[in-house]
Amino acid sequence: MYLAQAGLIDRDTLIARFEAEMEPYITGRTPTWHRTTLNMWIDSCWPA
Repeated sequence: MYLAQAGLIDRDTLIARFEAEMEPYITGRTPTWHRTTLNMWIDSCWPA
């Protein structure tokens, strides 16, 4: 959260990297759990 507030993490870059570098390797019974967690952090760091 500090990095986002300091402008050191970009919202769109975070989403793109998650989709390209993490999402293809997520396995298990609840794959949507990781996407939900990402959305929670996005909403917390960059409120609409």
